[in-house]
Amino acid sequence: MEAMIDRVITSATALKEAKAEAAEIATHMRRLFRMMPHMVAVFSLDTERFIFASQGFERILGYTQEQLLTTNPYEWIRPDERPAGHQIQDSMAGHGSVTTRYTNHYLCADGQYVELQWSVLSKDRYLYCFAQHDHPDVEAYFEEILRAEASEK
Repeated sequence: MEAMIDRVITSATALKEAKAEAAEIATHMRRLFRMMPHMVAVFSLDTERFIFASQGFERILGYTQEQLLTTNPYEWIRPDERPAGHQIQDSMAGHGSVTTRYTNHYLCADGQYVELQWSVLSKDRYLYCFAQHDHPDVEAYFEEILRAEASEK
């Protein structure tokens, strides 16, 4: 009986440590996505919506998180580039793990278009998307993020 109690205590301690480690990792991942100057998203092929969009999308495009997750992103692609976007999506759907790279233009909330360079991995019914937009001064960008974090404390 005593050995069983020791195993339960050991398991409970290990579980508590694992939860603390998972919470720490989650904190670092949130910070990483907040600080990242690029755009990272997960797109559902079933709903044709982002189910996750990093804060880089908000900063670069100017849309709120709610807009990013509830609007079909094809609405923001320059109209003459939409057919090519659908063709890329269709070619990736249902082919297991496929990676593709392409460039297109997204409409920002201020009415201007911005050029984005995309790298996309298809897995199951999701597209894992990474988009780059030239940031004029990455060091200044990181300093701005660190200042914002310091003011939150």
